[in-house]
Amino acid sequence: MIKLPAIYACHLLVAVLLVLSPLESRAANHFILPSPGGVSGTTGADWAHACSDFTGNCAPGSLVRGDTYYVGGGTYAGGYSFSKANSGTSTITIMGCASTDSTCTAESGWNASYAVDSTPASFPSSANCGSYPGCRAMYFNSGYWVIDGAVHGSSSSTGYGFQFPAPTCSSSYGMNTIQFDIGGDHDTIQNAALAACSGDYPKPAIILGNTSQSAIYNDNVAYLYLTGFQDDFQIYGLNNGIIEHVYGTNHFSSGGNHGTPVDMFSWTNGIFRYNVYTQCNGTGCMETNVTGSGVSLNGAEIYGNVFAPGSGVANGVIVGSQTAIINSLVYNNTFDLTSAPVSWWWNTDSGYCNAQCQTGGNVLYNNIVWSGTCTPDGHAPTPTHDYNTYLSCSDTPPSETHGQTGSWNPFVNSGGGNYNLANAPVSNCNSTGAICGGINEGSLYTTDIVGDPYGANGQWERGAYAYLDPPGQPAPPTDLNAVVQ
Repeated sequence: MIKLPAIYACHLLVAVLLVLSPLESRAANHFILPSPGGVSGTTGADWAHACSDFTGNCAPGSLVRGDTYYVGGGTYAGGYSFSKANSGTSTITIMGCASTDSTCTAESGWNASYAVDSTPASFPSSANCGSYPGCRAMYFNSGYWVIDGAVHGSSSSTGYGFQFPAPTCSSSYGMNTIQFDIGGDHDTIQNAALAACSGDYPKPAIILGNTSQSAIYNDNVAYLYLTGFQDDFQIYGLNNGIIEHVYGTNHFSSGGNHGTPVDMFSWTNGIFRYNVYTQCNGTGCMETNVTGSGVSLNGAEIYGNVFAPGSGVANGVIVGSQTAIINSLVYNNTFDLTSAPVSWWWNTDSGYCNAQCQTGGNVLYNNIVWSGTCTPDGHAPTPTHDYNTYLSCSDTPPSETHGQTGSWNPFVNSGGGNYNLANAPVSNCNSTGAICGGINEGSLYTTDIVGDPYGANGQWERGAYAYLDPPGQPAPPTDLNAVVQ
């Protein structure tokens, strides 16, 4: 008889137990189609047995942590409330099935007409519009959800895999809202288009938190198209979080329902980047919004965005209204102030500001401000500003050590919304016709709004777009070494 050393015997016993023990449950995929669901049943096991909308095994209360629920194209009921309790960091993913996704398209019963890049999945709002926040298409009060339409377009609703169409404005709350409420931490929504009704009603698109302003954490938004809303975002008590690659336009504002596309009641250490905002009707494109002294935006990073607010904006583009913006960085943005009667930066005046918000700490670098009021408003502590380019100003531009002034249009086609630089940046800030080089702000800010690298031509660009020839194309390789054999 061979006697194993005790340590080997222990290892062998563990191995045997692992083999004999039931396997841990593994993440599974489920499949959903609009009613009536699959042609052979509605268990959700494959496309032939797809759930009928979010019912049965795919009902909001039956969803399984760690699993993915693939959604095919078509019109769904909408008005869902998702509150599945958290289980550690285990995520529930609701994912559009795109034609290029080999996982969902390989399942039994797949039909090409199910692809969301062929027929988007459409989620109307709830009919329950009697109280705030009104007609919610989706509501979440637990964490670790991913809502992903799989594909996106750019400057129109075309191409987005998930669609939230404009509801009928039939009550005092006629909007189409997605809300991540208290407890909705680490949630993500991306690749979706949302539209608001046309009437004079309060109508936010995305609500992060609620009016109690209790803390929520790390919610992220990406690749959305938003049109017609009073507020694209209402942000309450958010800590961290990223809003990126959003195209917001045609914003609504009236005397009774005053608009602000990005309405920030409280946001700490957030990132707002690579977004395009036009027609910012109301107070400003971004506004802090709490009555009384204090701080609403602290430690923000606002970079790589295009702002073209138009004539309907009232106070400024980035606005500290009755509460302040402090310790925030505003880098490499493009401000087209054509017809806008306001400045690009306006922070709260001292009458509304307590000792904390008097600390300031805001830094404005590498921005292009074109065709309007170029001087940043000096309320509260004047921000640190340098390396900015001010062109075709309607006022006297501010003096900066590395600033640039002039009176030409630096863009390829600003009238058509193309804010690529027409010419390569140069080192001489006294030059005419080309933007001069800015400052390298560090490793977090090395790419522009479309992912092209800054500095590929030897000068660090200002504004939201790096210069590439032709614009929008990958940069040529550098540091190549030829080897002759």
